[in-house]
Amino acid sequence: ARGVIIWVYVTAKAAATTLSLALGSYDAISGGVTYEAVVNGWAADVATGQNLQLYPGATTLAATTYGYQKIARESGALPRQWQFTVTPSDANSVTYSAAYSYIL
Repeated sequence: ARGVIIWVYVTAKAAATTLSLALGSYDAISGGVTYEAVVNGWAADVATGQNLQLYPGATTLAATTYGYQKIARESGALPRQWQFTVTPSDANSVTYSAAYSYIL
């Protein structure tokens, strides 16, 4: 696959909690992670989603709202080994679903 689309849909969370989403690749030499696409401080409401896209030649788009969905896009190729993390801003409980789809 050359790229990926990742969806995160929030079903429950505390009002003040924000989420940070990050797509990273593994450095084969050091074993560290390099972040390819990041959305910080997403103030997700219940029943809203975030769509993070990484694809070569894509027009970069900061998190922009379309209806109930926010979309963020970065230009870049999807590495062979990658990870996606969702990090809450505090210790409050957050319930969400995440899924991805490869772009060939």
